[in-house]
Amino acid sequence: MCFTSKDVIEILFSFIVTCSTVVYAILTWKLVKETKKQRRAITEPIIDVGLQRNEEDEHIFELYVVNLGFGIATNIKFKILKDFEIGLGLNKKLSEIGFFKNGIRALSPNKKYKTVISELLGNSPDKFNTTIGIEVIYDTPTESNKKLVYNLNFSEYADVVFTKKNATMTMKLLIQSIEELSKNIKDTQK
Repeated sequence: MCFTSKDVIEILFSFIVTCSTVVYAILTWKLVKETKKQRRAITEPIIDVGLQRNEEDEHIFELYVVNLGFGIATNIKFKILKDFEIGLGLNKKLSEIGFFKNGIRALSPNKKYKTVISELLGNSPDKFNTTIGIEVIYDTPTESNKKLVYNLNFSEYADVVFTKKNATMTMKLLIQSIEELSKNIKDTQK
């Protein structure tokens, strides 16, 4: 069998078209796979549990549960792995507090539950060495019984100095008030 140059060109062109089609099919498959991942990420809840200082009083600590994702988390249950005695004269353990004990039916995006759990006046060294262990189990739109474990430790707050949000403004107002008072005293002494 004898191939003409026209036949060779047609075979070569067909081979190039076939290779291009295969590459295009692979890229399309990867794009579909990536789109599925993005769609899933958009609908997935992300439950976070952590400690934070109270905005009004820096010696008060709160424990929060928040949904940072874009989907709704349902049937949220908590298993306290390492319990914690709540301060503030409540004489309760963390496992006895409402939403930790009973769970949360649904947590929509950016919804936050929080509870005061301790005060750290005088920077108690024992409290700063305390760890709280919490396992969170919840359902997502695509997965049942998703589990996350959090080990929360007060030590990250040891030796950290916090100021209230409006401390600068409060200080300016205090200085202005003292200046006005000083001026009024001078005026009354004349």
